[in-house]
Amino acid sequence: MHITQVNNIAALGAFVYWLDDKTRPEWITVNGERRSAELHRLSQFTDIRAVWAPDAKVLHNHTAHLPKLFPKLHSQRGVTRSTYDVCSCPKHLMLLEDKQNYGVYPA
Repeated sequence: MHITQVNNIAALGAFVYWLDDKTRPEWITVNGERRSAELHRLSQFTDIRAVWAPDAKVLHNHTAHLPKLFPKLHSQRGVTRSTYDVCSCPKHLMLLEDKQNYGVYPA
């Protein structure tokens, strides 16, 4: 499997899901006598991976104490389970108010 650029990531249950931005085949555009090659990007559902479930000892030593989301979360107010916990991934997922699910950081 080759991942070019992850543009969205989510954890649900025991799985991590992500969209991968891939280049699709080249298109040739013809305008009169002029020809130009175009590469197009295509977001696609790439893969599902099982989430590692650490044992209690490893989990106790984990700084974020949040095993459900990869990569680990960091908080704006220190390492706490608050609604301000934000993922370090490019899409900045956050811990929702139910403290069990993650979603998009409000604009």
